[in-house]
This record gives sequence, structure tokens and C-alpha cells, in this order.
Amino acid sequence: MEEIKTRRYYIAIRWIDKQMSYIESACLLNSVFKALSKVDNLFEEINLISNPGKPNVKLFYTSRNSSLSDNEFAEILFKRDKYWIKKLKPDTPLNVENRDYPRTEIFTLKGKPLEHIKIHFSVGNVGTNEFSIEFPRILTKDFEWYKQILLSVIKVFKPDYGGLYPIIIQKLDPPLITAGWISYFSNRMSVDKRIFNDCTKISVLENEFIYAIEDQHMIRGNDEQDRKLSNMVDIFKQLNKTQTIKCHW
Repeated sequence: MEEIKTRRYYIAIRWIDKQMSYIESACLLNSVFKALSKVDNLFEEINLISNPGKPNVKLFYTSRNSSLSDNEFAEILFKRDKYWIKKLKPDTPLNVENRDYPRTEIFTLKGKPLEHIKIHFSVGNVGTNEFSIEFPRILTKDFEWYKQILLSVIKVFKPDYGGLYPIIIQKLDPPLITAGWISYFSNRMSVDKRIFNDCTKISVLENEFIYAIEDQHMIRGNDEQDRKLSNMVDIFKQLNKTQTIKCHW
């Protein structure tokens, strides 16, 4: 019997030019992990990756509870950076209210093969900040599962844009702001939603939607799906060239 080859995906949501304190970051991370654990208990135990030589921090979640309060979580994140804040940003607050120090946190799930699911949270950088989840090929989930994961992330972060993307999109050399298998653009983004007229439209926030090119994900090679994705990326390449995509706060 021929083996079905599944594709690798990642979810990424981004927001533009927004600073965030350690306490704000901890609150959002606790909220999104609780929301994800409600979708799938795979997310009930999460490891915060520590610096080499130091143990990872284990975090436990249910749909209603987290093992660390927002303040406790914020203190852990802050103490990891305290030395460098004092050294590089001496005029900024030396506490969890600091909004001026850029940081990236990496998380994994517990046990094989789930440790291959990587979660990245990058904030405080000039330009674009990001929360992303990278899924391994061995994770065989259907469209509904990916959709619920993406919806949960969007509802917590309320980003400027994001989506679910197949890894193969990287071969198309997409711009930073692009559509994916499922796409989300907030009303703050100057993106003409008529681009998605042929997509499945799904409500996510008040008067905002995600747009799915396809509702199939466990697939063999499919030229039609690849063509739809390539055409969508080409549209966004042109939009980025003409600088017609902007975020209006």
C-alpha cells in the first residue's frame, strides 16, 4: 500500500511595532497555552528552554489553570535577562514592567516525538514581533485541528496578520507579509479581502475572518493546491513591491 506523504506546517502570527513588558508577555503566553491545552492535551505540559547548563522550566496547563501565575512567569522571564538589561539598557526599568529589552523565548512539548514541536515567541524587536509553532512531518492532524490551533492563537494575541503555512511555501520565496494555506489579516491591515473570494471564509474575531485555500492537509502531491498557493504568494509579492500593505493603528 502506498504511503501517504504528509506535509509539514507552521503557524505564525505577527504584530507590527509593538513593545511588550515581561508581565504582558507572561499573561499572553499563559493565556495561549491554556487555550491550546483546551484544543489538545498535547499542550498540557510545556518546556521553556533555558540557557545551556541550566534546567528547562516545566509549565503545566489545563483549559482553566496554569502552574505559574502571570507574575511568577514574568519573574522567570525577566530574571533570565536581568544581567543584560542592566548592561545594555541601564536607563530602563529593572523589573517585569520593562518594555525596552528585545527577547526571544523557545518552548517545546513533552516527550518524543512532541519535542519536535517548537514554539517561538519574539517580542520587543524593531519592526515585527512573532508567535509561531513549527510542527514535524510525523504529526498527522487534519484541517479542523490546525484550524482550531490557529483560531486559539489569534483570539489570544489579536495580531495584525498570520496564518497556517506549509513548509514548501519557503521554496516560493514569499515576502514577510504573505498568505498561506489559511490566512488572517486584521482590519488594521490594508489588504483587499477580495483577494480571498475563492477561499473558505471562517469567522474568528468580531467582523474579522480567516481564509482557507483548502480544507485538506494530509495529501499526496497535489498540483492544484500548489498552484493555488503559488498564485496567492505571487499576489502578495506584487502587493509588497508596490508597498500597498500597511498596518493602521
